[in-house]
Amino acid sequence: MAESKTKKLKRFKATQHKARIKLIELSVKLELTPYLTMDQSIQMKGQIKKLGGKIQIYDRKIKELEGRLKA
Repeated sequence: MAESKTKKLKRFKATQHKARIKLIELSVKLELTPYLTMDQSIQMKGQIKKLGGKIQIYDRKIKELEGRLKA
């Protein structure tokens, strides 16, 4: 059975919210942890970049779904 557009929109918003929280946590951890090795620092920056990309994808999906619901 197909998922309704409103449920899909709520799910996308929840996932986006979780990704934003994780992004903030990683950013704060990166800034406040002085004893990270170079590899750990690079890995954390990579994770932050991936999360930023996911958030942008969900932004687009949410805008698209909201546009469909209003139409």
